[in-house]
Amino acid sequence: RLAVRMDTCSLVVVITVPKPVEGLLVVSANAFIHLDQGPAGMGVASHFDIALEGSEHVFLAPDQILFTLRNGDMYLVELQQEGRSLSAFKIEKVGTGKQTSCKCSLGHGYFFVGSRYADTMLIKYSTKDQVKHEKK
Repeated sequence: RLAVRMDTCSLVVVITVPKPVEGLLVVSANAFIHLDQGPAGMGVASHFDIALEGSEHVFLAPDQILFTLRNGDMYLVELQQEGRSLSAFKIEKVGTGKQTSCKCSLGHGYFFVGSRYADTMLIKYSTKDQVKHEKK
């Protein structure tokens, strides 16, 4: 049993994580906490003074989530596993864009970004592994 004491005002969103990682990702104002059916959850404070309030997210892969913050900064959060358990979060700033109001994954390397303040965009992306594979 995992007990997590959290001020409800700091809770931003709870995200269902797809297979093979599975579980729930609790996103607070400045932290991620992964909960699964195992005996222990995984938690880590966000890096680089990331403020997650008002952020939007989209899954790029079952173990990769792209977060866009209020200021337009984009962070890729990788859910790293050891065996069947989540062992760490890898957080990397991957760009800066416009402030977004919604995101939607369209699959096959595309996602849609909507904004009330700027142009909407259809973005094509590729992972580092895909780029390495294409160069061979």
